[in-house]
Amino acid sequence: MYDVARDSGHEIWKSEAGLDDSLPQLTADASFQFGAKNRIVFASEQDGWNHLYSVATTGGPATLLTPGKFETEDVTLSVRPDFGDLFLEPG
Repeated sequence: MYDVARDSGHEIWKSEAGLDDSLPQLTADASFQFGAKNRIVFASEQDGWNHLYSVATTGGPATLLTPGKFETEDVTLSVRPDFGDLFLEPG
């Protein structure tokens, strides 16, 4: 993450070395998005399925947002004022 005011950057999360841990080709064009409440949402196949994860912009562990034995694709990330947080909608 880059801080313009401080002119510095820092790592907030790092994937493992396996190919499945990188951004999947299935959703590569939408695999990294800025969400609400200083969260970054990204796709990864680190559990063997294409799922969405979230990590704080300050760093820390990635949180699995879409657990289960299925592939996540064609999802739109939006923020709803009435919901107040990340909201995933079918694309």
